[in-house]
Amino acid sequence: MTRILLVVLVVVLAIAALMILNPGLWTRVLEDVGITEPGLYPEEEFPEGGANYVRDILIRGEEYLFATGVGVMRYRVTSAGAEFVEMYTVESGLASSNVVKLHEDAAGGIWALCDDGVAVLSKGAKTWTPFTAQKGLAPGQIYSMAFSNDRQRVWVVSSDGLATKMITDSAWVVYPGETLRDVHPSPDGRYAWCNR
Repeated sequence: MTRILLVVLVVVLAIAALMILNPGLWTRVLEDVGITEPGLYPEEEFPEGGANYVRDILIRGEEYLFATGVGVMRYRVTSAGAEFVEMYTVESGLASSNVVKLHEDAAGGIWALCDDGVAVLSKGAKTWTPFTAQKGLAPGQIYSMAFSNDRQRVWVVSSDGLATKMITDSAWVVYPGETLRDVHPSPDGRYAWCNR
């Protein structure tokens, strides 16, 4: 089982790397899984980096979630084809509609790294719970999010600090910092290193 997960992870990372180097590749990848929504193709509808540019993808079984500049798109992909399920935006609870990265925590919650903060869609929930500087995160521009290896602790980096919490906790712990850009948690998730 671990080997299968590792292979899937490598494939997803390879697709993500190619996506960054060649955004047009998304057209072929999406068509291969049966998604033909014209708004997903940045080279046809938007200039590279435009509002609907696909920035990240999270695959959970038959479920594909796309992080875009207009929110998170959810599709169900089966052998019969792809079916659009839902579009999540600020109205759905995202911290902002410009979503850069998606992660899944140990409880099955989906985390979205947005321009103005992060948001979590807990397993079974209908709306996202946003977190911003006014709701527990360190102030400043949000740059990065990472999880401990067991996906029980989340770390969020902003230009003015680092915030962390266990996924089951309600409160964030904030550590002030200057010009932070990225976070690298220790394997056990008890501490982290930050890049400037």
